[in-house]
Amino acid sequence: MPSNLQPILFLVVIAAVFYLLMIRPQQKKRKETQSMLQSLKPGSEIVTTAGMYGKIVAIDADDSLLVEVAPGVTCKYMKQAVMRVVPEVGAGASTTESLPEPSKDGEPEETAKDEAAADTDGKLDADSDAAVDAKSDDAETPDEADAADKDRRSSS
Repeated sequence: MPSNLQPILFLVVIAAVFYLLMIRPQQKKRKETQSMLQSLKPGSEIVTTAGMYGKIVAIDADDSLLVEVAPGVTCKYMKQAVMRVVPEVGAGASTTESLPEPSKDGEPEETAKDEAAADTDGKLDADSDAAVDAKSDDAETPDEADAADKDRRSSS
């Protein structure tokens, strides 16, 4: 092979790799996004790019959507602000299945995974327990605290 064709062949290979790794995936993603935006209709559950969940109430002619984010509360968004369509409950998994069940006081209960993660750092737990024990040993009555404050002030 002549040596003057090697640089040209190298440039062609680099261009092909660049196309396969960069340009083609971007075009595919753009087509998927366009088809998703075209399939939007009133009643679809969506997630915006800002993370807001809502249901499409109406689609305006100027490429904007009226999205109900809470009962009786609607916001106007551009179509391009829709990140994804939430699958319907009958079509796939429920959107609330992964959320922890709230306890009686309204706070979510810790799952076994959260408890295991909290126990993995035993050193931190031991240090915080030691600090709590030290504070409880140093507990003073209000009169003792006032006397200690006076001693500190007089020594400075």
